[in-house]
Amino acid sequence: MMQECNTKTQPSLLKMYSCLTKTKGVNDADNPKCLEQDLKEAVRTTPKLMVIHTDPTCPNCSPFMNLINEMFGTSESIVFAELSSRHESCHELSKKLNLIGTPTIVFFKNGVESGRYAPIGKTEAQVKADLLKLVS
Repeated sequence: MMQECNTKTQPSLLKMYSCLTKTKGVNDADNPKCLEQDLKEAVRTTPKLMVIHTDPTCPNCSPFMNLINEMFGTSESIVFAELSSRHESCHELSKKLNLIGTPTIVFFKNGVESGRYAPIGKTEAQVKADLLKLVS
C-alpha cells in the first residue's frame, strides 16, 4: 500500500533542482505518487519547465547534462527537474510521460508540453541550436 505524500515537508520541484533524484527515503522521493504530484504542480505553476530523463549507465547523459548546465545553468526563467532511472520511483512517472530513451527532454511552457528532444546522433552545435529553439 502506497503512503500518502507529506505535502508539508515535500519540497516542490520549483524550489529544488532535483528532488526527483534525492536519496531514497528523503523528501518522499521514493513515493511515485509524490513525484507525480510535484511534477503536476511544477507544470501548472512554472512558465518554463525542462524535465530531463536520465540514466546513470547512459554514456550520453552526463555530457548532455553538462551542456544543459553550461547553456542554462544560470537561467532564472527555466526550472529544471531530472527524472533519473536510477530511482525506482521515477520509473512509473517516466512511463506516464512516455519517456523511453535517455537522455530525453520534455519541455513545458505555461502548463502545456511544447516539445520533446533527444540529442542522439547530433553534433554539439546541432544540440545547442535545437535546445535554444526548444526553450524560445
